[in-house]
Amino acid sequence: MKKKCLECVVLLLFIFALTHGIIQNTQPLKETKEVQTEYEEKTSQVTEKSQETEPEVQDLENQILRTASGKFFQKYPVDEAFMGWIETKYGSGVLQSLYTQLENGNQDPDLWYRFTRNSMHVLWLMYCRQQQYMSYSYEDVIWKEASDPACIRLDFVGDICLDENWCTGKTAKNHMADYFSDEVKKELISADFTMANNEFAYTTRGQRQVGKAYCFRADPKDAGFLRTLGIDMVSVANNHVFDYGEQGFLDTLDALHAAGISYSGGGRNLTEASAVRYVVTGGRKIAIVSATEIERFYHFTQKAQKEKPGVLKTQQEEVWKKELKRAKKNSDYVIAYVHWGTEGKIHYGQDQTEIADLCVKAGADAVIGGHPHRLQGVEFIKNVPVAYSVGNFWFSTGKLYTTIAQIQIDDSGSLKLRMIPCIQDSLTPSILTEKKQIKAFYHYLADISNHVGIDEDGFFYPYKNVEKPGVSPYAYTSGRRYGQYFDDVDLDLKSIDIVGNLQ
Repeated sequence: MKKKCLECVVLLLFIFALTHGIIQNTQPLKETKEVQTEYEEKTSQVTEKSQETEPEVQDLENQILRTASGKFFQKYPVDEAFMGWIETKYGSGVLQSLYTQLENGNQDPDLWYRFTRNSMHVLWLMYCRQQQYMSYSYEDVIWKEASDPACIRLDFVGDICLDENWCTGKTAKNHMADYFSDEVKKELISADFTMANNEFAYTTRGQRQVGKAYCFRADPKDAGFLRTLGIDMVSVANNHVFDYGEQGFLDTLDALHAAGISYSGGGRNLTEASAVRYVVTGGRKIAIVSATEIERFYHFTQKAQKEKPGVLKTQQEEVWKKELKRAKKNSDYVIAYVHWGTEGKIHYGQDQTEIADLCVKAGADAVIGGHPHRLQGVEFIKNVPVAYSVGNFWFSTGKLYTTIAQIQIDDSGSLKLRMIPCIQDSLTPSILTEKKQIKAFYHYLADISNHVGIDEDGFFYPYKNVEKPGVSPYAYTSGRRYGQYFDDVDLDLKSIDIVGNLQ
């Protein structure tokens, strides 16, 4: 009896559920389950597709590794991990493009830049930095975003001196920036990289070199002024950075480091002094190697040794060449910044041409010189531009030509030298703007240069037909004798001393 009653209750509850639509709720549940199943099927399809694609990508990576030469990878220890990083960062399409070129026999390393907008040298640095691998390879590298990657601009200027007892520092005191024209400051700050010659020490200590005619130093806190000019790096490979001895030299390195200014050509030992400095901008890696020929006959400036601070000298030829070759191997471009020649001379000498030839043979793509306190000419050695002296930039009272030597690297990788027409007058460097002044500037440069042509924009080109009659394809050509220029004379034809000061 109880069993029958229980069955009736269950039956009544079932009928009640049907009539009130409770059982209908199973339909949405069924749909949810179907959606979930469909999603799982799609997910499974995606997973299967990924599983199909992944081996394809891996196979592509392996094909590239097998097909490419060491030169294509610029001798870096590239493996599957690096190729996987490339695929993650740039997509498999880049891998396919690279492999297609390799299949067609194209092993040009510049393909990396073409497809990723970064050279192999830069990609390897980026990879190592992200993976925290080979940390020494990316330490002390200046990373700068290019204003226009299709035209990288690297600016180089000559001697500057902030000594408050010298004409520049004494006159400018606490408003040094006012002594640089707005156009000059704009150019230096807007460049993708700017370098100058630091022709003095930053120190309040040390002893002045006995018997030395000129000794320069500035307060270490003044090192920050370089940043206001957009200067990223200075050369300390010169004959005045040791004016206050070893203590003054070490203070200089510390002051520059504290100000965030990189330095080249000197250090606490030979390893640091000879170290190649690198700049990464616009997807290219540029090496800077600095050294000084001066002093040739005196020894006020200490050369760096294994456990002794000092500067790198060109007389340390084997070390100098070794670092230039190392730079060539590890970068896209090498620029040698050299302190050489004879003070007061407008015409460059044999010692400079011999060192320039050494630089070119060791791998330099451009050579920038300084020390004579005059703007000197340009020539090409095996199509490598050599600017023998960029002159004083902010150093003396005489009215003298100076320049911003600009290296431009275009999207195709072509490197060109441009000399921006400048003058230092009344202790103020400025860019020439009047047509007559610009014409006179390039006439001057053409006259003191050798086998070059100069276009209207100040770009230099090798030109071998200067002695032949006929119309030159350039606006200015060396060998035409536009004027006559002599050593130790400023633009006002007044007597000046070897460093460029009015007497």
